[in-house]
Amino acid sequence: MNKILILIPAFLLTIQFTNAQTNAGTQNAGLNLGISSNKTSNFDVNPFDNSTESYVNRINNFSAGPAYSFFIANQVDIGAALTYTSFTFSNSGNYANNTPKQSNTDIGGTIFIRKYFLYQNKIGIRTGVNLGYDQGIQKYTNISSESIFDTKSTTNNYQGGLNLDAVYYPSKKFGLSAALARLEYNSYKTNSRTRGYSSGDGIDFNFISNLQVSAFYIF
Repeated sequence: MNKILILIPAFLLTIQFTNAQTNAGTQNAGLNLGISSNKTSNFDVNPFDNSTESYVNRINNFSAGPAYSFFIANQVDIGAALTYTSFTFSNSGNYANNTPKQSNTDIGGTIFIRKYFLYQNKIGIRTGVNLGYDQGIQKYTNISSESIFDTKSTTNNYQGGLNLDAVYYPSKKFGLSAALARLEYNSYKTNSRTRGYSSGDGIDFNFISNLQVSAFYIF
């Protein structure tokens, strides 16, 4: 009987520690990181003189920023994140001399609320709603005087949607996550010196193919 009385509080204490990562009142502070790189080789034939041209397209994308969240209830947190994104597009070969090179930089922020579904409070998924805004500056080089591209334009983008992430807790004070899928509505407006204003919106669903991970400290 005495052994049972000793084991009961020990068991309850173990549950408390195990659940601590997603219990109400817990806080997370961390870093989001995204990386992707894509290279495609191309070969063109001019039908008029049968001349050939080979070139390589390269697209690189990098994003990073801090994130913070607070658990308002067990397995439910709210928070915010800031993100800096850099995107570049370029060509190699003679073809590159006639093709605009593009570089984008974006700075934005997101607020979110998420629900966690974990196995043994160790590994699982989280899903939730997010609302965000970012402003991007697009720059182009290698532009001829006849090109429709401006050397610089600015885009304001508003988005909202649903995210699905995988979550893993290797310890009581440290967690990892990876983006799996996203359903998102976007509305944008671009201001270009030569082409004026353009705007649009749309809904997009995709499984995340590039690396988008987060590491966070629990306190």
